[in-house]
Parts: sequence; structure tokens; C-alpha cells
Amino acid sequence: MSNVTERAMMVNLSISQWTAVKNDRKVTREVADAHGSQEDMGKFAKSLVAKETLEDIRRIASTARLAHYKRTLPWKDGGDRLLSSAGYFAYGEEMRELQTAFGQAVDKFCTGYDAAREDARIKLNGLFDESDYPATSDIRSKFALVFDVSPMPDSADFRVDLGAEETARIKSQIESDSRAMLDKAMRSVWERMADVIGHMTDRLKAYQELPGGKVQSPFRDSLVSNVVELLDILPTLNITEDARIKQFAADIRANLVQYSPAQLRESETLRADVASRADEILSKMSNFLG
Repeated sequence: MSNVTERAMMVNLSISQWTAVKNDRKVTREVADAHGSQEDMGKFAKSLVAKETLEDIRRIASTARLAHYKRTLPWKDGGDRLLSSAGYFAYGEEMRELQTAFGQAVDKFCTGYDAAREDARIKLNGLFDESDYPATSDIRSKFALVFDVSPMPDSADFRVDLGAEETARIKSQIESDSRAMLDKAMRSVWERMADVIGHMTDRLKAYQELPGGKVQSPFRDSLVSNVVELLDILPTLNITEDARIKQFAADIRANLVQYSPAQLRESETLRADVASRADEILSKMSNFLG
């Protein structure tokens, strides 16, 4: 663990957004009364502004979450995830770019907030309620995209004086918990490899050319590019520097991504060959997935 704490850190991504959705209790009660149903069996939710006004903010937030999970590994059940020092600069660069884009999208929304509220007043008509809306001066505070970095937990840093025996017990527990979570994190690396390869072989086997130039179960170019993308970031995910992961990455690159999507679509022989190689790699990999 001491080596790992020198090669990795904890990172937490926090994103907050104004949902612009409100449950209308009055309308919910009216609908329930009209149908003779219990009020708690349904809810009427109204959009407070037009969907497109928040579309950019939501898209960037979703992109940030995907980037965060792509470049990090699971740790505890909370928000902290594991980020390698090797992957820090790429992670930080991407997240800062997304922070900037998020801030610009929020600024644009806040500039048009009063107009969006007045537009909603017309569209909602009798459902409009001024009290549903934050004040113009407060709306900016409803949005944030922040990532925080902190050291990995290290039993050597526990210095509270609880007596030698209890302190030793707590340090041992910290070490044990950290090892268990690290094992879980590294297992997720194997699972990522297995998932992307399994998807590739399934799609290659399902692809079938039909009479008239039609295709059954077509696949996108991402079938290959997703594998390449994972291979490119694997060195930053392999925090324990597991030689087996390095070898599997080399095998995958040598056997599964040497052909373009177009070549795979054009040749049944190539599809069958790559699918067979993928199955073989998956079979070997199963030994490490349990």
C-alpha cells in the first residue's frame, strides 16, 4: 500500500444544478380527485423553464461525470474515487476545460433567466407560481462543477494517541480496508476490459449482410474506437502496475484493433477472425474475474 499511496490520490467531483422542475401539489390533488385515486399514487411535475434553456448545462455536466468515471477507479461508496498520478494531468486538463464550458453555459443561462421566467409565465399560464423561482440574484449559486484532490488514506498518518494497542488495531484496520478497496478498484479495470471486448465480439458475431445490401445488427465505428480509447488510458488506471494487465493490453492492441470498422464490415472472414481472438482473450481473462 505504501507504494500505491505514492502513485495515486483521491478525487471527488461535485456537480450541482437547478433542476427547474417542481411538483405541483394542487394539480396533483385535482387529478387524484378527478379520477378518484389516492393523492400519493402519482405526482404532477411541471417544468419551470423551457427545456432548451438548460440543455447545454446538463450536457456538459453529463460529459464531466462520464470523464470523471472514465479516468478514475472506484473507492468507497461515497464520492471519492482513485486517480493515478500518471493520469492526473490529463484528468485535470479535461475537467478544467469542462469547468470553463460549464461556467460559460451557466453565465448564458443566468443572463437570460428573467426572460426564461417570463416565457414560462405565458406557457404555464395558470400553473405559473412566482414562488417556484429563485431570485435573479440567487440563481447563479444554484450551479457548480468542482473537483477536489486529497491524499489516499495511509495508516502511517494516524497519530491519535489512543494507547499502543488500540492505535495498532486502528492502523491495521485502515490498512486492511485500503487493501480491500484497492482490490475492488483493480477488479474494475479487468471488468472494463472484459466489457468492451465482450461487446466487440457480440456485435461482430451478430453482424450479417442480407440480400439487397441490407445489414442485420450493424455496428458503429465506436466498436473499435472504444477499445482503443480504453487501451490508451489503461496505463493510468493500472495503479498497481500489474504486469498481467500490461500483457493483456498488449494482446488486445495486437489482435483486436488492427482493422478499421470499414474493413470489418466488408469482410466476414475478418469479423470471424477478430471475434475468435476476442473470445480467446476473454477466456484467459476470466481467470482474473472469478
